[in-house]
Amino acid sequence: MRHHIVHGYYQIDVRILWNVIQNDLRPLKSEIEKIIAETNWKEWEQAGTVR
Repeated sequence: MRHHIVHGYYQIDVRILWNVIQNDLRPLKSEIEKIIAETNWKEWEQAGTVR
């Protein structure tokens, strides 16, 4: 979405953008915070280690 806002701003339907801001960002933030809280970061870091 960022790409479209930055590079295609002249084609943006502000009603759709405002709808996303009003309805989608807060639930998205909550889900991201949940994933961050549930992630075992030590395990995640070890999984990315090349041996």
